[in-house]
Amino acid sequence: MREKILRLPVQESPVFRVQLAGVTYPDRSYYIKREKCDLWVLEAVTAGRGTVRVDEAEFQVRAGDVYILPAFHRHEYFSDPVKPFEKIWFNLHGTLVDALMRVYGLEDRFHLPGAELEEEFIRYFRLLSREGLSVADILNEGADGFHRLLRVMAKSLPEAPLLPPEKARILKKYIDEHIEKRFTTEELSGLIFHSPSQTIRIFRSAYGRTPYDYILEKKMQRACVLLAGTNLQVAEIAERLQFADAHYFSATFRKRVGVSPREYRKTH
Repeated sequence: MREKILRLPVQESPVFRVQLAGVTYPDRSYYIKREKCDLWVLEAVTAGRGTVRVDEAEFQVRAGDVYILPAFHRHEYFSDPVKPFEKIWFNLHGTLVDALMRVYGLEDRFHLPGAELEEEFIRYFRLLSREGLSVADILNEGADGFHRLLRVMAKSLPEAPLLPPEKARILKKYIDEHIEKRFTTEELSGLIFHSPSQTIRIFRSAYGRTPYDYILEKKMQRACVLLAGTNLQVAEIAERLQFADAHYFSATFRKRVGVSPREYRKTH
């Protein structure tokens, strides 16, 4: 995992604490999972893309997006294997953090697509990176800077829906739970009682890509898991993921992931 981590002085205040701050550089193997802890995590994606899960909600993030992982919820997030994300992030906790998230209406807003707040995140990161920063400075200037960051984030709320429409979620959930099968547009459209063209439009509107593109991405993610974690032959993985043949699977994998299946297995 390639990261620049800012380790701050130990803070004991129950009001406001910055546990860690950092920059994550593109890494296909990046994966984080937390069970319900008291951390709030704020992240701005500056390049690439990835997947984020908060409890049962899942969404795709890309350059320009901001996402919020709330305290006392399950967090899981990982890089796209083709275009792994780069991001700036802060891990915080304390009663002031809890209160400000509520005041600005951000406690239930997990995803702020297209917020374009990279400069604001960099500004706050530079404040926390200042040489000689003391615990008192973090409690005062750090809290003020955090407050300013939330004010800017709150301005993007009108265009930040809580969840995709129900029919789009039905499609995505079905794909996620059956990723090793072969899908057809007719099958997917039957799930939500719309025409194939309407189904594609509903999914693209919610997730920024067609069902076909999303299915291929998820199949490549599953392929990466099978290559790294099993002894299955490439041809067996191709068959398991419903590709016509091993050659087509390998060509698709190379195009999406950047290396051949065998090269990926050697390095993982």
